[in-house]
Amino acid sequence: MRTFIFEQRNDFPEILAFVRDMDARYGLRLEELQGDFRAGLASLIGRSGIKAIVLGTRRRRPRPRPGRARALQHACLHL
Repeated sequence: MRTFIFEQRNDFPEILAFVRDMDARYGLRLEELQGDFRAGLASLIGRSGIKAIVLGTRRRRPRPRPGRARALQHACLHL
C-alpha cells in the first residue's frame, strides 16, 4: 500500500516514529512530503497517476477552540 505524510516542523516526534514504524512493519511504501499540503498533493497526483486518496483525522482536537465543535464527525464511505 502506498502511503504519504506531510512532515511539519512542529510534528510530535512520537507520531513520526509511529508512522515510520508502521511503514517498516507493514511495507507501506511511505513517502515523506514537505511543504504546502495542496501543492504537495497536486504534485504527488501529477507524478504518480494516483486516482484516489483516503485521508484520516483524529476524532477530537486536543484543545478545542472557543465556539467550535468539540468533536470532529467521522466519515462514512459508501462504495
